[in-house]
Amino acid sequence: MLNLKTSFIIAAVSLPLLANAATTYVAADNSRESKLCVSAAMDSRIGFYITYKKSGKGLHYIANSITCNNLLIGDFANQAGNTLNANHLAKFQRVKGHALIKDYALTDKQNDSEDKIVLVHGG
Repeated sequence: MLNLKTSFIIAAVSLPLLANAATTYVAADNSRESKLCVSAAMDSRIGFYITYKKSGKGLHYIANSITCNNLLIGDFANQAGNTLNANHLAKFQRVKGHALIKDYALTDKQNDSEDKIVLVHGG
């Protein structure tokens, strides 16, 4: 039974790796905060859970105090397209609701086919 659980966890954590994502998030340093930021942006919910448990910080602290590239970690995960982690972190944010205004006219359509690497600074 233990092998079945272990196999399931490994499969669930590695599923995002199978997807062909155009944007890769890389921690700019080796801090716990940067690792949490990258995990919130790229990992599955289970992968983020494992990273958050290893950090030794609570979800209330993470959701309200950790910023990733000058955004709260939940907003950063949402911007990265990881809505599962973003919605989970939103449950722990003290300030509910925000306005995100995006100007679609300024979006550069020429570079959509190129892969991107984003350095993430956690704080």
